[in-house]
Amino acid sequence: MNRLKLTPGLLSLALMAVMPTVTSAQSADNWPSRPIKLLIGYPPGGSIDILSRGLAPGLSKVLGQPVVIDNRPGAAQTLGAELLAKADPDGYTIGLIDSGPLTISPHLRAVPYDPFKSFVPVGSIANLPLVIIASNQAGIGSLADLVKGARQTPGALSYASTGAGSMHNLTGEYLKSTLKLDIVHIPYRGTALAVPDLLSGRVALSITGVSSGGRLILDKQVQAVGVTSTKRSPAIPNVPTLAEQGVSGFDAQGWVGLLAPAGTPPPIVAKLGAALKVALKEPAFIQQEVTKGGNELLAGTPEELGTMLAGDHARWGRIIKEQGIKSE
Repeated sequence: MNRLKLTPGLLSLALMAVMPTVTSAQSADNWPSRPIKLLIGYPPGGSIDILSRGLAPGLSKVLGQPVVIDNRPGAAQTLGAELLAKADPDGYTIGLIDSGPLTISPHLRAVPYDPFKSFVPVGSIANLPLVIIASNQAGIGSLADLVKGARQTPGALSYASTGAGSMHNLTGEYLKSTLKLDIVHIPYRGTALAVPDLLSGRVALSITGVSSGGRLILDKQVQAVGVTSTKRSPAIPNVPTLAEQGVSGFDAQGWVGLLAPAGTPPPIVAKLGAALKVALKEPAFIQQEVTKGGNELLAGTPEELGTMLAGDHARWGRIIKEQGIKSE
């Protein structure tokens, strides 16, 4: 039998062909050997920050290394996504990214990343229903009150969101377009930063996550207007949906997923995904996010997160175009 004789050149090419696979496998075998940074595009105190801090201990326990939260608010949460896209794809920087920077912002402005090419999905975490709340000074306790006030004095009411182009902002603009209302948008860099102005009456309304808005409702610091998803939230079961109050079929909610920079080795992504599934089953996390936060845990695969991303990117892009929604 003839044997293939490898010249030095052919041997070098053969080694180069297998080295990336070997290196990737070795990297995954040794990973993680140091703390992991979890980027989020929100300041401390908001619902996404609370979610990330509830999830991090479960991830740390499974992975055997600290998972450290790195808050990077700004530019309607696109700053956090940009930093994740530019991070080294070694598994030591991951991102808890909500749907806004990936499915909304790219339709409103130029963003320094591609929502499909700059990241690799690890897994979906939760659906995030929103709630519209009103300052106690505004005299608004229902959607009917909101509509009446907005039509009596167009432009007099204002609503706070977590920034131009965020899910909270798009939900507000979607509602305004649906009901033909003139309400002024006031962007903030996070929910926690908007609360003092809402409580003082400087802004009449806020669109926020059930996790943070629900606490204000239960403490009677604000009035509840309505939940923006199709189902009532278990955290605030007495608050009706907007659909129940006459806006048929209205459904606007965000989601949050775990992503890594594009190029992260598949074995590391698989380890992250396995750790995520375990962390999402932690009783303390379920109590925080479902019972108290009113969110719907998903524990989806990378493929399922990719499907959600593609579907909502198309959906919100269509609505932005149809409603003529503009970035501020």
